Amino acid sequence: MTDFPTTLLLTIIALVVVLVAAWLVLRGLASMGVAKNRQGRHKVIENVPVGTREGIIVVQFDSKEYLIGVSAGGFVQLDPEKATEISTENTTSL
Repeated sequence: MTDFPTTLLLTIIALVVVLVAAWLVLRGLASMGVAKNRQGRHKVIENVPVGTREGIIVVQFDSKEYLIGVSAGGFVQLDPEKATEISTENTTSL
């Protein structure tokens, strides 16, 4: 039977080994681009919930804006001309 200080020391060493292994894995993922927060070509301008599972969002993609209806059944593009009007109204009212 081992004494308490030896058990405590082995536990601390095991913890350090696990933390170093986790740090190495996270660095490896970040270098591969998995863990990085990269900015995409899209941006959500506004998100308006209209129900518990429905909403209307204005999305900007490559400097063009889209008005999209979102529901449990999927996505649908709404009137493209309204997207610019809505986003313009909100930026002027801020």
